[in-house]
Amino acid sequence: MRTTTKLTLKERIECVRLYSLHEQPRKVQLAWQQKFGTTPPSCKTIVAINKKFDATGSVADLLRTGRPKTSFTPTNMALVENAIKNDPAKTLRKLATDLGMKKTSVQRIKRNAEMNGTLGQEEKNRLKDTIATLNKMVGYLERKSTGSNSPKKISDGREQQSINMIPDTEIQILQPPQENFRTITHEIQIMESDQSEVVIPSVSLDPSTIILTPLS
Repeated sequence: MRTTTKLTLKERIECVRLYSLHEQPRKVQLAWQQKFGTTPPSCKTIVAINKKFDATGSVADLLRTGRPKTSFTPTNMALVENAIKNDPAKTLRKLATDLGMKKTSVQRIKRNAEMNGTLGQEEKNRLKDTIATLNKMVGYLERKSTGSNSPKKISDGREQQSINMIPDTEIQILQPPQENFRTITHEIQIMESDQSEVVIPSVSLDPSTIILTPLS
């Protein structure tokens, strides 16, 4: 017996027409043989075609739905890149689950974005903004400290530089561990402060969290 995949659109229409006349798959097969002289579709195929016609009003193949064949669509690429920028520490498995994509697809899109620099440049700019804000904070703290031991400028954490500071207060810049980044921890002196946490006005860092805590 023939199956649905081998039937032409014209033959499927004929299945519907004959079934509307005879209302039984077996009678449709007999009528098919008499009219065409060829092997008719199976009873299962005849029933399936008519069910599809009743449900959709058509016997034509439906357009493919669901996930695209390729993961490299503009929408998927934007979703993955934005998700990584918003939470760089999130694992590929968690990203794939949240976005409803395969882990391998997320990994390929991430690798492609890193090669093209669309992710790396964004993070570099964010790091520069973070450093600029920290240097403003250093200026604020300098006004509260005295002598030659006042804190120096905070530089890019990727540069291997030694910064000597008095171990009275610790500045921690907490960032998710990732390539091109590392947690920056420096110690500086804050005079006339007995607060357990010092908050610098008008400072907002995202995704970094800055905590100033006296060590003594």
